[in-house]
Amino acid sequence: MTPDQDTAFAFAAARDQTLLEGLALTPAERLQLAESLWRAVADVVPARAPFTVAFASFDAYRRWQDEGHDVP
Repeated sequence: MTPDQDTAFAFAAARDQTLLEGLALTPAERLQLAESLWRAVADVVPARAPFTVAFASFDAYRRWQDEGHDVP
């Protein structure tokens, strides 16, 4: 097996294990995990005002990105 195949196999095995562990959680445990993950993200990412960005096409979005714009 090549190193790339080893890596792919390791990631697939880890994904399967994570999925099995997640499915083994009760709904209450899943909710608790989701809430703790959101709290962890909220501690790192500062809160911003809500915003909406709309584009007529994906090309317009790409041009907007290429011009160096970022979300507000």
